[in-house]
Amino acid sequence: MLDYRNDAVVNDPLFGKPLVGKAAIAAHKTAEMAALSDLAFDVTDRWASGNQLVANWEVTGVHSGPYYNLPPTGNRIKINGSTIVTRDEDGKIIQETLYYDAADMHRQLSGA
Repeated sequence: MLDYRNDAVVNDPLFGKPLVGKAAIAAHKTAEMAALSDLAFDVTDRWASGNQLVANWEVTGVHSGPYYNLPPTGNRIKINGSTIVTRDEDGKIIQETLYYDAADMHRQLSGA
């Protein structure tokens, strides 16, 4: 969380609106960490241009804890996506936008 500016914005397709500020971002990341065990985050490619960093990634894990309205299922998940991070002149993250199939993630978590 030290990399984020206090007024940072995270755009995540799982939510209908942006997460604004460190507290909202921290709550979301904490919920993710609590919900997934055996977690692996693999950056498969990344590049920078100016104040932006683009990373392609793959996340795998086991849905072993509650995640928002979804009770733990024990399902193994695998999500591929990309993130674009924009930093300010001091190197702090001012915006982070994630691109992945949120409907597929929900299906994998819920077992539906």
